[in-house]
Amino acid sequence: MCRVLKVHRSGYYAWKASPLSQRAIDDQKLLIEIKQSYDESYGI
Repeated sequence: MCRVLKVHRSGYYAWKASPLSQRAIDDQKLLIEIKQSYDESYGI
């Protein structure tokens, strides 16, 4: 897969091991709130 994407294996594993950014954490929280709102409004 690294060859197809033209990335080095070491870079891939460094990216994979890095913690989530604050933006990614905030996005996950927002997604939970959006799904909850959607469910509470019966899909509207």
